[in-house]
Amino acid sequence: MACKKCSKYPVRRNMCNKCFVEWFEKSSRKEIRESGFKKNEKVHLIDTEDINYSVLRHIFEQVIKLPLTFTEDGKKIFPSSMDSEARDLLERFFKERKANTKSIHLLKNFEQDDIEYYAELKRINGRKKTYSDDTSILIKALDKNFKNIKTSLSKAQQSLKDL
Repeated sequence: MACKKCSKYPVRRNMCNKCFVEWFEKSSRKEIRESGFKKNEKVHLIDTEDINYSVLRHIFEQVIKLPLTFTEDGKKIFPSSMDSEARDLLERFFKERKANTKSIHLLKNFEQDDIEYYAELKRINGRKKTYSDDTSILIKALDKNFKNIKTSLSKAQQSLKDL
């Protein structure tokens, strides 16, 4: 089996390292563009002190190079992945928690493993996210039998936020 794009040896998602980085950055730019960011816009990037925050900061500063002002009163951006979106949806149902509808989740289309692999390729430092609660264990068990469960739960979370 070869890389989808360049026919080299695939490493992740049937892509070589170079193509994986290009795909990740292209998808990130698309998500940022769809979120409607403008030059010199005030942005509040929530610091979670983990790898997702570091990757998102890298994307803003190095990849898209869009001049943004990082302040406390700007658009709130949470560095949450597809895994954390799925987890939040299930916790919302089980623990009757309200959704945060005014925040933007730019990494919602990437699994946590993909974010960590991108950070490894780009040599971005940060603490890896680990979850060991009941909801995460349930998602891992469902993911073994139903491969697209994280994607489905993440999209359901976004649909419910739009209501």
